[in-house]
Amino acid sequence: MKKIYLAGLCCLVSVLGLVVLEQQRIDNVPSADDISTLSIEGNGETAETSDEFLISTILESIEEAKSTLRSSNNDQPAVDSYWTLEFQSTDGTTDTYYFYESRWFNYIEKPYEGIYTVDSPTLENLPHLVEVWGRGY
Repeated sequence: MKKIYLAGLCCLVSVLGLVVLEQQRIDNVPSADDISTLSIEGNGETAETSDEFLISTILESIEEAKSTLRSSNNDQPAVDSYWTLEFQSTDGTTDTYYFYESRWFNYIEKPYEGIYTVDSPTLENLPHLVEVWGRGY
């Protein structure tokens, strides 16, 4: 009888753990309506845009990121190559995120807040977006 209760308790804890992991998302992602410009820097290239559609698409990708339960303890990621995304809001504040690939996974890191996995073609195509914005299209 104890084995049945123990097995049931293990199942309950596992299910609750999955629910908690699924719900942990990046806190305080700015609203696209509050952003005036987005600057992206990486691989020696920099681009800036105020295109509302592109800003909202990138913010939606960030909102879909899932927690890895790892914390961010530095100003920048502890990897060699990353992209910096800086969202300038209309009230003058800046929200900074870092996007990078490591061990076949894509990550978004918010300094001193957390590291999140992201599966987004939009973020994976940042080099192309920077190239297009750099030309002024």
